[in-house]
Amino acid sequence: MNIGKVSESVLKRSVLKYVQGNKETHGKDDKAGHLIAEAKVGADCALFAVSEKGEHIGSAAAVAIGRRRTVVVEAIINACNNLICSGAEAFGVEIALVLPEAVYESELKHMMEDARHYTEACDIVILGGHTTVSACVTETVATVTAIGYVTQYQPKPLKPGMDVVMSKWIGLQGTAQIAVLKKDVLEQRLPVRFVAEAATFDKYMSVVPEARAAMKAGVCGMHDVSGGGIFRALWELADIAQTGISIDLKKIPVKQETIEVCEVFGLNPYELLSGGALLMVTEDGEALVEELFREGISAEVIGKLTDNNDKAIVNRGPDGEETRYLERPKTDEIDKI
Repeated sequence: MNIGKVSESVLKRSVLKYVQGNKETHGKDDKAGHLIAEAKVGADCALFAVSEKGEHIGSAAAVAIGRRRTVVVEAIINACNNLICSGAEAFGVEIALVLPEAVYESELKHMMEDARHYTEACDIVILGGHTTVSACVTETVATVTAIGYVTQYQPKPLKPGMDVVMSKWIGLQGTAQIAVLKKDVLEQRLPVRFVAEAATFDKYMSVVPEARAAMKAGVCGMHDVSGGGIFRALWELADIAQTGISIDLKKIPVKQETIEVCEVFGLNPYELLSGGALLMVTEDGEALVEELFREGISAEVIGKLTDNNDKAIVNRGPDGEETRYLERPKTDEIDKI
């Protein structure tokens, strides 16, 4: 199999078919509660009813891999992002670490110190987990399960004609990782301050602030952008909505640092790890953008859902417009690094 996130077809036929809840039991009350929404392609969170009073909780998992000090915090943020997109806010996380033999105890301590500081700042409790060292891995594998209470937010049916809004910029997470991993190479081609700024882009990874604002504004649906980049996320969004989608390529926000870093290594920024960007579907995109701006969050209306099956990316220029169609999601560009 190819390195990186497995393809959608593999995910459907060899993973999700075995982990989805038994639909025959949905809606039946028992002491453990019951599943009201299972995880699926583009929706990485399961929701459970836990009482007759209508209290619900959500559970979502995320994995981050590498020798970066930030790897545990990245996994925590990704898991919490998955939760908030389904309308649940994390109150606790469990952390499972598989460490290579080459890792020093001081590195482990620093990773967990950072995790503690981040979770305390977000009012999240580290509930427990598991830590082991294995000769089978060469980098740290951090698996985080986030658990949270479901808010009053109720996703609405996604329909053709609705606007697609994106927060912040694409490629933030991938740019930050490459700027750290390939710092020496980049500094031979780009200004030192430019590379240093790119390395800080992981500070934008959480989408909780914009998701909170969007829910208050009556957003219809949300999907965080992560592995495979914006092109994969748009494909998954159309799959969730069971509609077509038309996106204006020039409306997709991207920082100059991301463009420059990708050019050095011949990468496509639209297929690069993009944790920190959130796709939102709404009936009034401009109103949502204004609401996000009031919260200090950059956002842009980038397209619409359509009444056909096309997943179109339109590039408008002075000589007219060119339309390309999204292919099934591939592995992330960062895997080439």
